[in-house]
Amino acid sequence: MMKNIINVSAIAVFLVFSLIGCGGDGGGSESGCDEDKNETSISAETETEAETEAETGISFGINIPDEGIAKGEYFSVELSIRGLGNETAPSLGAFSLNLDYDPAMIEFVSIDYSSHLGYLNLQEVDTHQNDNPGSLYIDAVSFVRTEETNDTQPDNFVLATVTFVALERGEGSLTVSNILLSDTGAIQIFVD
Repeated sequence: MMKNIINVSAIAVFLVFSLIGCGGDGGGSESGCDEDKNETSISAETETEAETEAETGISFGINIPDEGIAKGEYFSVELSIRGLGNETAPSLGAFSLNLDYDPAMIEFVSIDYSSHLGYLNLQEVDTHQNDNPGSLYIDAVSFVRTEETNDTQPDNFVLATVTFVALERGEGSLTVSNILLSDTGAIQIFVD
């Protein structure tokens, strides 16, 4: 049996906020600038450092908006997993990660967890987040029986959707690190 060894030191997503139109100060109607064009755009680059002896086919993903957002506008970042068993093992039983961001550029608003680990209102899953300005720790642990999770969980799904609001235009970063995933038996799941 081949042993999986992987070291994911960080997945970094760089959010680049840049003003579209209206010059340096944002303009406004006094300068003849159309305020509807005061938008910021977001682009992303991901980096991973990994060593593996065998590929698992399981991957962690980050989805960010690919359209411009305005200062004061809300936007969401989706954290997802791909390549699990489709209504069979392996299925996800728990995850945790750190999400660091530039609090001068964006502000954390809320987090919505996927129901694929269980339903919060039925107390099937325990979630936790610790929000300090610029740093967010997220985890979720399912209490749903292994057989039920294996029978119902899809191979690809969004783990959580994190909502932010853009505070300023300019350049900032969003970094996801210390990603830990485990199956319903509390055995670590390795990602490619």
